[in-house]
Amino acid sequence: MRKKVFFSPLIVILLVLAVWEVQVYGAEIVIKVNCTKGETITNALQKFIGNPITIEVNGSCTENVTINRDDVTLIKHISGGAVNGIATNNAAIVVMGDRAVIDGLTVTGAGGGFRVQGNSTMIQNCIVHDVVFNGIGFPGGSGTVDTCMIQNNGMHGVNISNAGSATVTNTTIGGSGIHGLNISGGGRATVTNSTISSNTERGILVYNGGIGYVDNCTIQNNGDDGILIEAANGTVINSMISSNGGAGVLVSRGGSAKIGMNGGGAKYPNTINNNQSSGIHIYAGGSAFILGNTIDGNGTGPNIIHGQSGILVAGATASLFGGNTITNNRVNGIQAVGSSVFFVGEGSVPDVISGNYNAGIVGLLGSSFEIYYATINGNNGNGVNLNLRSTAIITGGTISNNTEHGIRLVNGAGLVFVNPAVTVTGNAWFGLQCLDAESSYFSSSGDISGISGNIEGNVSKTCTGFDK
Repeated sequence: MRKKVFFSPLIVILLVLAVWEVQVYGAEIVIKVNCTKGETITNALQKFIGNPITIEVNGSCTENVTINRDDVTLIKHISGGAVNGIATNNAAIVVMGDRAVIDGLTVTGAGGGFRVQGNSTMIQNCIVHDVVFNGIGFPGGSGTVDTCMIQNNGMHGVNISNAGSATVTNTTIGGSGIHGLNISGGGRATVTNSTISSNTERGILVYNGGIGYVDNCTIQNNGDDGILIEAANGTVINSMISSNGGAGVLVSRGGSAKIGMNGGGAKYPNTINNNQSSGIHIYAGGSAFILGNTIDGNGTGPNIIHGQSGILVAGATASLFGGNTITNNRVNGIQAVGSSVFFVGEGSVPDVISGNYNAGIVGLLGSSFEIYYATINGNNGNGVNLNLRSTAIITGGTISNNTEHGIRLVNGAGLVFVNPAVTVTGNAWFGLQCLDAESSYFSSSGDISGISGNIEGNVSKTCTGFDK
């Protein structure tokens, strides 16, 4: 008769420890994987099911890893740890469980770096480079990317989609084949203290129901727009957006943006400068609230598909809440085409539009302006130029020292002065010029005394006034 041999749980654990180098610190189980000896993370993940585990990775493991359990931590050995994926149709590390932590690993070689479908994932101190598709993807999962370098990946550096959510902080993203960050399909992301540069297309795309919050980031030298918000919602504050191949910030197709202000209306200015197209372009039903920004030196070309102005509004709406400085842009300070532009700032912190290569403000194709307490001076053209049945209401502020007219009306343009009277002075041509019989002005008080001291004259004889 054969005797049955029974092993106690303690003996089973000891047998496991004999095969794997395992350390137990109280409730913490640490499994050490030496990739140079052929050990794998995949096998280590089969151990101690139901318990939180930490896997220390020594060397470069050539495998695709799926974490399909909760409370797993992957850390690198003191000499380094890496995962080199072998399946190009999948990510090197797929996270299906919740509360995973990946700390310090280098990930490369697969179809993607990370694909996160679990919740509360932490990816920190990692390098993700040269994968076929996305560096890190959150297709429905949630987590944080902290202090990582994400470089030279085939599609997006970080992709948040399908109602996924992520916080990206203290991270560098560059050299992506498409966008640095793609936030789309109901995805939500907060991006802080990060540099997004030298990506093939946009630095950040917020698209198709995505929600993006960008704070204290540097977004520069991307091949197209710095940030595109299209059919989505975005907030951009405290950031430097410069030297991109398209617009600095583009808001389109029903997109909505706060630029320089948070959801509570507090001012957190951006610097938007030296972009090849306009600093801010709002078009096709887009809208933007714009507060306190420096918008300088945009329109450098040769990519001028989005114009060369400080702010270009086309078939859209812009609201300026004061404190914006719009200077030295290659064409106009603000240009509107079939659009509405509202200056709603207070006189204590005016919007300043100065030193632009052409006009300060231009309205075309029935655009409408409400200009309150703005300072429009020293532009290399007209201070305000209304054309093709565009109209404006001007209250307070100063229009001075422009190289052509202070205000120019042409082709059926109309202007209403509202007290307190705007000061129009020191302009090289007329203070107010009307170039056809269909263009003129209305003053509710009949007071145009603020128009004085202009070199060619104050109000041209062709401006009869609608109220006369």
